[in-house]
Amino acid sequence: MRLREIGVHYYVLDVGYKGMHIRLFFSQYPNQTTWNVLLTDNMQLTFSEALQIYQIRWGIEVFYKEAKQYLQLGKCQSNDFDAQIADISIIMITYMMLSLKKRFQTYDTIGGVFRNVQHEIIELTLSEKLFDLFCELLATILCRFGISPEQFINVMLQDDAIDNSIIEFLAGNIIDGKVTNAT
Repeated sequence: MRLREIGVHYYVLDVGYKGMHIRLFFSQYPNQTTWNVLLTDNMQLTFSEALQIYQIRWGIEVFYKEAKQYLQLGKCQSNDFDAQIADISIIMITYMMLSLKKRFQTYDTIGGVFRNVQHEIIELTLSEKLFDLFCELLATILCRFGISPEQFINVMLQDDAIDNSIIEFLAGNIIDGKVTNAT
């Protein structure tokens, strides 16, 4: 048989193995001499449906391989469950951003895109990233309410309950609505 959309020749073979019924799809792509085999226990699947499922699963396998290889998925040594979730979430978000960059800007592999981006950014710790996000959020909120960062700092300076070191630290990070490195 032939799947005309992609030009694949295939054969379907239903067999029994150790009391189970399985379906084998033997396929050969154009310009290839080798045959590939897909195996399923769902006897209702057509070759086209099995190929679609395999393509989805293959995308997941590629994600795990590249996330482990380039983004250190699984390397977090924290014993805290929340830290593990945060690490995985950041890795997945990073992977999605790199995938979008790859899709829209380059025709490079994820590894190539990662190496290029890695040279452009300074790796920050999670706490530094969160602090930068906090400062950016604070500057955005102040601008939304029409309060300049300088006015906010002046109001905070007038409050005796707030420690001056905290005010100076925040002032250095939100003046002019720019977030700077908090190191």
